[in-house]
Amino acid sequence: MHLAGRALAFLALFAALDLAYLAFKEPWLKPLVIDLLTVRPAAWLADAVLAVPVHADRHVLIAGGRRISVLNGCEGVDAMLLLLAAIAVAPAGWRDKLWGAGLGLSLVYVANQARIVALVWARLEMAAAFALGHGLLGPLAVTAAAGLYFLWWSGACLRR
Repeated sequence: MHLAGRALAFLALFAALDLAYLAFKEPWLKPLVIDLLTVRPAAWLADAVLAVPVHADRHVLIAGGRRISVLNGCEGVDAMLLLLAAIAVAPAGWRDKLWGAGLGLSLVYVANQARIVALVWARLEMAAAFALGHGLLGPLAVTAAAGLYFLWWSGACLRR
């Protein structure tokens, strides 16, 4: 498949994955992804590294009397779906795609958890920085981590 064909396949696959996530998000996928797989681990991690107790209440992190809602888009799924679509259309074998996706999704998950903990810290210590971290820097960092990982992975596949 030529580069233009891969680009179109990537866009179509990303759109399909994103639409599927949106279609199945309610009522059971959202509580699983946001409450259980994102907020609870982030609360545990933030509680371990920050100077104040942090706990989870469904989709909300509570720290220092402040509440931080983790909503759609905060769970890192968009960056994960971008990475999955890119790996799926890459010119690599299925074995490489499987290990690439597994390692890459883990990396994006960890990057997003670090982003959430950083946002909890910013909310407590530098409230003025929270909006910038939430709206621009955090999502950019997670997406950049996915993109840089893809470049590394695809280079590793080509060197084989």
